[in-house]
Amino acid sequence: EPETRTGAQRFKVSAKQMLPSFGSITARENYKNSLADAVYEDIAIAKRKLVASISQSYYNLYALKEKQTVLDENIALLETYETLALTSVEVGKVSAVDVLRLQMRQNELEQLKQVLEQDYLAEKTLLNKLLNREKNRTISIDNELTMPSENSLINSENLALHPELLKYNKLYESVEKSELLNKKIRKVALLGGAGSFAISNAKRAGADAYVSADFKYHEFFKAEKSILLADIGHYESEQFTKNLLVDYLTKKISNFAVILSEKSTNPIYYI
Repeated sequence: EPETRTGAQRFKVSAKQMLPSFGSITARENYKNSLADAVYEDIAIAKRKLVASISQSYYNLYALKEKQTVLDENIALLETYETLALTSVEVGKVSAVDVLRLQMRQNELEQLKQVLEQDYLAEKTLLNKLLNREKNRTISIDNELTMPSENSLINSENLALHPELLKYNKLYESVEKSELLNKKIRKVALLGGAGSFAISNAKRAGADAYVSADFKYHEFFKAEKSILLADIGHYESEQFTKNLLVDYLTKKISNFAVILSEKSTNPIYYI
């Protein structure tokens, strides 16, 4: 103690580390894994939507190309009709009004063709953007498209594994995990030795955790996410019973000598 003008000085330093309750680390890990699975399904959904958008854009390009082909054929046919009409005008079989009508129809088709060309360029830009390519990059369009049969479009197995459905399943699991994570342990049931037979008793007693030993693998499923089962070992759950007996006998029978055995009867050795 250093001496100062105000006298001896004393101070204390303490540290405290909060330990997580039993199972909270596993519950937190399961909760994070469920959220991660849900995010992964979001990625799968985004991939499917991207594929659907690319397919839709490609089909739009195919339709615009076919429309342009039909317009070109109609324009060529109108030009042929115009030539025949001009010949007929010379011989007096048709009037100039009929020729004018054909020319007006050709102009309408030419304007429509220009609109389709602009739509084609816009759709090509969109498709290249979806593919993360330069907007002016040439896109090869097939001459024919084979339409799938209706039966192949509806598949119950594909619907069962749809990412949208899987996402909601994962979100539901994360909610369940969050309930376990946020659950506080307020009441603990304790039974030394083999205590698997009393799991239902601990649940009926409203215990949040049950500490005992010798639980079998399938008996852990009896918890049903409503109680925490902690298997601390058979010997470990009974090793302090003799101390309690010594204290009890010493207090009840003060003139009776009680000797505490120091022999360990645990047949299990941990390496």
